[in-house]
Amino acid sequence: MAQDNQWTLTISPNAMLAALSVNQEADVEAAQIADTLTKAGICYGIREMALRQALAERNKPVTVAKGTPLTPGTADNLTFHLPESLLSEEVAFAIREDMHRSAEIPWVKAGDRLVTRNPGNPGVAGKDIFGKLLKPPVLPQFQLRAMSGTVLSEDGLTVLAAINGRPHLRREGKVLRLQVMPNFIHKGDLTIEAGHLSFQGDITITGCVLENVSVLASGSVDILGNANEARIKAGHTLKIRGNAIACRLSAGADLPNWPEISPIITEIILELASFSAVLEQLDNRGQLSMLPFPTIAAQLLSIKFPQYGELLRQLTELLQTDVKTPEKNAAVKEALILAESLRPQSWADRRQQQDAVSHALQVRNKFDKAAEQRGDIYLSYTLNSILSATGKIVIRGQGSIHSTLEAGEEVQIQGRLRGGTVRAKTIYVREAGSEAGAVTTLQVSSKGWIDVDKAYENTVFMVGKSILKIKDTVGRSRVAIGKEGHAVLLSRH
Repeated sequence: MAQDNQWTLTISPNAMLAALSVNQEADVEAAQIADTLTKAGICYGIREMALRQALAERNKPVTVAKGTPLTPGTADNLTFHLPESLLSEEVAFAIREDMHRSAEIPWVKAGDRLVTRNPGNPGVAGKDIFGKLLKPPVLPQFQLRAMSGTVLSEDGLTVLAAINGRPHLRREGKVLRLQVMPNFIHKGDLTIEAGHLSFQGDITITGCVLENVSVLASGSVDILGNANEARIKAGHTLKIRGNAIACRLSAGADLPNWPEISPIITEIILELASFSAVLEQLDNRGQLSMLPFPTIAAQLLSIKFPQYGELLRQLTELLQTDVKTPEKNAAVKEALILAESLRPQSWADRRQQQDAVSHALQVRNKFDKAAEQRGDIYLSYTLNSILSATGKIVIRGQGSIHSTLEAGEEVQIQGRLRGGTVRAKTIYVREAGSEAGAVTTLQVSSKGWIDVDKAYENTVFMVGKSILKIKDTVGRSRVAIGKEGHAVLLSRH
């Protein structure tokens, strides 16, 4: 506060206000008061009208200068397009219907958004009556770092997946580092305590897969140890560096009955294309609004397209044949949803009917492509197991004991084959059957062949519908269809 025998000048502690009170008897002018403010260092926010008011209203404090307060900024924030917990943790745990824990590994496809930074407001600077600039506090900003498998958007605000795989976030204060990895690595043994493992990509397990655990991957599975009483499904290659005991193993596209299903869906699409043309004619005549659309659609299909109902029945029947798989086959479930959408009772209007056609095309094309996916199985030894591969099965170690092996292409067993059944287009076994006479069956198509280096009594060879059961031990031989159309044993010496 500054005092004079003619006035009193009061400045607020934050230097944002100056108030002047002119004494009743003072003989001063506005210019003198302005000069006083200048000498006091006040240079901003001076109110000329207030100076005259202070002269007019004596002995009363009048605000003659007022600063501009700063406007604080707002901090930026983040939008997680996947829950942050899924990005930060290795796996997301859930409880399956069988009350066992399941480990669902997060998965994204190329182009998916992971995290977006929403910029805050930096605020607006202010100024006090002395002309001092008042800057709003600088708020720390999040920094997004696009690591391997990710890319930053053009505006620098969003991290997107550049590849298909498992997203991962490492957060260090305000710095977020994101990456997408095509392979998930489980370190050590996979036990029931760790949970069932599912991933849309490749899985590597550095230990063993133990009892009552399942592994499901859309890509390849590589197990560096053994597998014991486990269910393992790979979309591509399945490798077990050790042994498989009492396991169910499969590799390749999991599309039951697809060679039969695909042409049925094609016929349904063609039927619906013709049906859509009839609906358009009725719509142009104004006849579609006469009854509820599902009623008209069902009646019209039964009269004009009687084959449609039978095709839909066949499709549903084929799908339900294999729906109760241990892994709750996702492909079958998706196809069953398609079958339900093709029922005329589910169409509220023409748009939904047309959407059903589009959906059928998408599913057919998707599964046709997936059906071409080859899956191979490689392992050292198997006992009491069931193996299925769309490609080949190769057993490089001791061999296969009392197991069932089925391959779309070939089976190679470098060791012994004791008991069980092997089916493929071609089969090679170093030693089939046993001296004790364990029944061992090897089966190929009529155009295939079976090569053995040694086979014992009771080994059964099936080539097409022809069966050859040997009664004595044989050496290097090939079994194939002979000139007379029957399976024959040929020497390979």
